[in-house]
Amino acid sequence: MLCLAKQPENPKGNDGYQKTPKAEVYLITKLKMLRYKEFNGIVEDWAASQKNGLDETLTGDEWNQIEKIVQRLRIQQNGNASIDYRNETERLLKKGLENSEVIQIARSMSET
Repeated sequence: MLCLAKQPENPKGNDGYQKTPKAEVYLITKLKMLRYKEFNGIVEDWAASQKNGLDETLTGDEWNQIEKIVQRLRIQQNGNASIDYRNETERLLKKGLENSEVIQIARSMSET
């Protein structure tokens, strides 16, 4: 049984329970996508390359968003996606990627 803890000091909803925030969608540019591609999606290599733990081109949240999109495209290509899943993936591509060129880069990365 799922049990939700009351948040009396700062309730977010009318029912007094803490609501899970929706994930933000970042606009992924060509430069950000190419940075991800440079490391072949291997987050450990990307993290090790950063100076002072920071990458001026790409944030961790942006990395995760690209990774999610590439993963969704791979699932589709393997024929394991429902129509709703495909539609949601297309929505994420259009909402989160800068333009058709960046979408094509994402599609090409999912084929490897």
